[in-house]
Amino acid sequence: MSKAKKSKRLTSRSTATELEELRSISAQLNRIENRIDAIHPASVKSGAIAGAVAGGMSGGLVYAAIEIIKTILKV
Repeated sequence: MSKAKKSKRLTSRSTATELEELRSISAQLNRIENRIDAIHPASVKSGAIAGAVAGGMSGGLVYAAIEIIKTILKV
């Protein structure tokens, strides 16, 4: 019988430890979610700027290539 009582005590201790670890993980996830929410608007703005710059450069390269071809063909 003492073994049965001992295993119940160990189970309750391990359950309490597991619950505490789960609370800790939950708190960490909440902090991560808050950081993501704070970073999201800045990342959207940076992405839009990078896309605009890349589009402008690509357009400039295409225009330059067309002008070079026109000059070579003397059109």
